Amino acid sequence: MTGKAIDGSTITGGGMSGNAVTGLSALLARSGGTASAIHAVPLALISFYLMFAPVWAPRLTSRDYDDARYMQLGLLAVMVVFLALPRIRDGVLSGWNDLGRRVQTMWVVFLVGGIASAVFSEAPNLAALELGLVTQLAFLTLLICALVRQNGISADKSLAVAVCAGAALICVQFWLMQAISIFEGRRFSWVHPFLEFANVRFFSQYQSYVLFLLPLPMLLLRLSWKWKAVLYVVAANFWALQWMVGTRAVWIGFAAAMLAVCAMTRSGRVAFVRTHLLLVLAGGIVFAGYLGATANTGDVTRIPQKLSVMKRGSDSVNQRVLLAREAVGAIVENPLTGVGPGQFGLMKYPLRGAHPHNAPLQLMSEYGLVAGAAGIVLGLTLLIFALKSMRAAEANGQDVITVSLAAALVVGLVESFFSGGIIMPHAQMMLCIVAGWLLGRRLTTGDQSAGSEGGSQMRLALTLSVVVAALVTTLISFEYWSVVKDMPLSAQRWHPHFWQYGRFSEW
Repeated sequence: MTGKAIDGSTITGGGMSGNAVTGLSALLARSGGTASAIHAVPLALISFYLMFAPVWAPRLTSRDYDDARYMQLGLLAVMVVFLALPRIRDGVLSGWNDLGRRVQTMWVVFLVGGIASAVFSEAPNLAALELGLVTQLAFLTLLICALVRQNGISADKSLAVAVCAGAALICVQFWLMQAISIFEGRRFSWVHPFLEFANVRFFSQYQSYVLFLLPLPMLLLRLSWKWKAVLYVVAANFWALQWMVGTRAVWIGFAAAMLAVCAMTRSGRVAFVRTHLLLVLAGGIVFAGYLGATANTGDVTRIPQKLSVMKRGSDSVNQRVLLAREAVGAIVENPLTGVGPGQFGLMKYPLRGAHPHNAPLQLMSEYGLVAGAAGIVLGLTLLIFALKSMRAAEANGQDVITVSLAAALVVGLVESFFSGGIIMPHAQMMLCIVAGWLLGRRLTTGDQSAGSEGGSQMRLALTLSVVVAALVTTLISFEYWSVVKDMPLSAQRWHPHFWQYGRFSEW
């Protein structure tokens, strides 16, 4: 398998002496490549997030979900600081210009429509949080695009190694917690501390963007067979977790991505499909071994029925149908402005879900038909771009890295159609990072018009919108924390949305 860097050079997986790297730290050091100093810091911070956010969050609150959200907002706020650097600011502006007029128009319609929806909503603070967040996420996408464009293969290496290292830490944490539970003879918790950021459902929505990216370090780094074996073990164990507790939506997304690869590529598709099917099979073997090893352990390590992909019933499907009806009802009652960004969960309905578990229905029910449709068009445009990227990778030579990124986007976007995973912090971050990564590899560098009046105005508008968004989310986050810091966990109402206490507006 070979990949082509953004500068057109071919990358092959070759041999490297096992003495050249000793441990993960050395591997990460090698991934830096020739990244310029001005881009090294944001790239390092984003890589740090990719590595550690799935398994750890600073104890800012006593609630894992809120910790994950604060960690996300913290990184996004820090990224805004880099707009002060002209090269990064111009790179972000260049990415915005290269998106094209249709995408720019749809984004403006979505944002303006969201603001109108917020004005007439029940909880403007929740709406402001949502709008501030999506603005910062759009900026993150453009920032990743700029970093990949300007650093080429070094950015590819950093992001690929960070994603794989994050998956490795998840696997290590899972098996370590399993071993401790068996040794102490106590029940293994499948929610906490299996994954610190929330629960296994949350994990699957993050996982959907990662599965196709796990082999990338083998394409980008000259690894010895020992390191390749380690990466295969990580990928197999990560797939084993999908076999254990993964959502059905991820399987549907994976099948859709494999079909897309087969339809959009010719040379190299057999090797691509074979590689990932072998990883799926390896994960299934690990899963089967786990079932055999825990068959006589009682409830200590056994997968709960409500989480098991093999035993899960139809209750979740029935609930999604009812939530979809609630969403359609909200659209009918509020066709122009919706119920307000982030406020589906504030409606009165006898279900636990705080969102309709369907991204298009959520956008239309919360933002209204016009702004919601603009958001859906943006998602479809990204999906079509991913498919076209597969075809372009074929035309430009066998570019497995681009195909892998596009496949990851297909899985994540298809999965969100069934789960509504766009509300989850880690799924949001992975969507934007993978999208920006792919954009950076695919978009041609356009004219930044840095010296023109129009370019200066656009630069000012972009900077102000991102800075205001960061201020809004930061200030309201502090307000939320001051209200709920002493609130007992028992006061939580149903399932969270933006925050752990996201289904009420009193704060």
